[in-house]
Amino acid sequence: MYRQGPVHWFLCSLGYSIPEKEESNKEMSISEVYLQACKLVGVVPVSYFIRNLDSTIISLSHHGLGPLGCKALAIALVTDMHINTLELADNHIQAEGAKYLVEMLRANLTLQHLVCRTANLPLEGTSALQVEFDFYSG
Repeated sequence: MYRQGPVHWFLCSLGYSIPEKEESNKEMSISEVYLQACKLVGVVPVSYFIRNLDSTIISLSHHGLGPLGCKALAIALVTDMHINTLELADNHIQAEGAKYLVEMLRANLTLQHLVCRTANLPLEGTSALQVEFDFYSG
């Protein structure tokens, strides 16, 4: 991971510190960031996400992401400038996953549509997302 930029900021906002030996000035691709994020949070990467990074619409519905899978996804999407629609229906992302998505939305201005229906969001998770969307809409 690199020291400067939105990925570093995002990881720091989640409470991670990056050791000196892991720092680099080289740019990483979204797939490289995603694979590193999955390793960091301890989840299995969703290969469909990696294979479809060239699409503007990513549908990860029914992939069983859970909160930590959302965390890895959010880390990768901080710098993405291509995806404008992300579908996450039926992923049990819970309030914790919603909070990671909200943090990502603060940095990613390209993502315009986030579909989370039946994502098992408790009230606090939907409230977090609503506050973020209200922030961007006016």
